[in-house]
Amino acid sequence: MTKIRGNWRTARATGALAPAIATVLALVSGPSAAHMPYVLPSVFDAAGRDRVTLQASFTEDAFRPEIAMKDAPFEITGPDGKTVKLAAPTLTKD
Repeated sequence: MTKIRGNWRTARATGALAPAIATVLALVSGPSAAHMPYVLPSVFDAAGRDRVTLQASFTEDAFRPEIAMKDAPFEITGPDGKTVKLAAPTLTKD
């Protein structure tokens, strides 16, 4: 443990308060709540289908939609490595 000699100016200059400040900041700061994007297809095996419904949203809890992605540009990368842009998505409601 570091001994502090002199007044607080001396302690600040020697860096003795840095561990204490770091501990206080770690205890005061809370968890961050950020929205994460996700895309959830209705099926994972799309063989023989010409359409697949996607649920695209932002959320704080996985796969519980909060904010819809209304104008996100979607692309599909095929097995050959070619990327194809999809038409604008159609928004539906439950």
